[in-house]
Amino acid sequence: MNTNLLLEAKELIATNSTPDYGTSEIVELIYKILQGMGATIKTQQFEVRGVQNHNVLAKFGPDFDGGLLLSSSIETVEPGDPYLWKITDYDPYNMVIKGDNIYGLGTSSGKLDWLCMVEAARSISNKKFRKPFYILATSGEHYGLVGAKTFTDSKIVKPRFGIVGGPTKLRINYSAKGYIGFNFMLKDTVGRDPKAGKSLFRLMVNGKPAHSSVPSLGENAIEKALRIISDNNRISDNIDIVSIYGGDHINKVPDRCSIDILGSLDTANKLSQKDIQIEQITRIIAGSSLNNLLNAVLYIYNSFRNAVSQLSPQSNPDFYPPEIVYNLGLVHMIADKLTVAFDVRLLPDNDHNILLRWLEKTIEEIGRLFTGIECEAELEFNAQPMMVSRTSDIITLSMNALRDINQEPVLTTAPFLSEALIYNQARIESIIFGSGSLEEGIYQPDEYNSLTRLNKAIEFYRAIIQKFCM
Repeated sequence: MNTNLLLEAKELIATNSTPDYGTSEIVELIYKILQGMGATIKTQQFEVRGVQNHNVLAKFGPDFDGGLLLSSSIETVEPGDPYLWKITDYDPYNMVIKGDNIYGLGTSSGKLDWLCMVEAARSISNKKFRKPFYILATSGEHYGLVGAKTFTDSKIVKPRFGIVGGPTKLRINYSAKGYIGFNFMLKDTVGRDPKAGKSLFRLMVNGKPAHSSVPSLGENAIEKALRIISDNNRISDNIDIVSIYGGDHINKVPDRCSIDILGSLDTANKLSQKDIQIEQITRIIAGSSLNNLLNAVLYIYNSFRNAVSQLSPQSNPDFYPPEIVYNLGLVHMIADKLTVAFDVRLLPDNDHNILLRWLEKTIEEIGRLFTGIECEAELEFNAQPMMVSRTSDIITLSMNALRDINQEPVLTTAPFLSEALIYNQARIESIIFGSGSLEEGIYQPDEYNSLTRLNKAIEFYRAIIQKFCM
């Protein structure tokens, strides 16, 4: 990557584009980067949960249907505790280069995939193209692939093929697991006075963040916290939970969970374990015991895990990880409602309807088993697995482009949900490809990428544009 490209990368990494912040700021930078390339630029604006988001489409070449779409999300998840970002000097938005590695929030995910696509186009933008190609920056990915859906629903262009940025480590992903996200909202209509004691203390439970498609790379702080405060899948009788807050997104393994507990100091000492901080709180708080609510949460999650265990098959060697995986992403007590969200990554032959029926049954059971608990639930997202034939034209084209740059083509599968699913549903035959890696810190502090792989990605995008569009 040349000096100017690294400066653009630094600006992209420095610009906040998390889901709750939106893309109003970063879209201005995208326009600046695209200037002088001879592209026709169009913007789509939409709201995601009340936050302004944008797609930016840059078109090159002639005006007719077909052609090639290069697409990548410019959104990142929240960085978590900045004090854990040691290599970037405790600033996730500070890009740092050490040796062949480039560090910072978004380096291994969509932002730099998009920049590699742009650099490939920039190097040949003065050439004549037989077919059009498009570079699309999307947002809203983390709340149901909203940006990709907005693009395909608009039908403003009709590409034949698509390549979607993703952490594939320069491998061609032709298939991806299915995905369901569940969001429960619980409310206790009965005021329950705490009875366990008068000492108030806070448990801070630490875990390790990771992408929920590979939960084994992390440690779930919420699950850890629930194990500490429960006994035989019920909240211990000698404590009263008065507040709980853990996790920040459904598809991220949570690294923090805080619980405010009323009980004896002796109980607090017994709960003390490694990676758990206990702080006594002297202020008096008003509130009800959440034990009944959390017993309902334990019932829901254990029932869900049991339903998942009934699915068949339980593993598929074509995927990494090969098994069905799930993640308890957040538990938030805000005002008088407790929100619980978790997701599951399903294999191609798993029947999604089994879990949809489980959801309907569980909503009914909560009202019957837990007095005073009102339960609502919704699907965060329900996506079937993505599957592109290994003999499809886009895979053949991509494999030949990799050979042209002396990169051995490798076909593999993705454990994560991708916008490629939406494009394939819209009959844009699409694969997933990128320079980043799930193992190199996506959703973790000190996320990084390889400069060597980023340069190879630029060569690949340039080669495939030349092969198909020139």
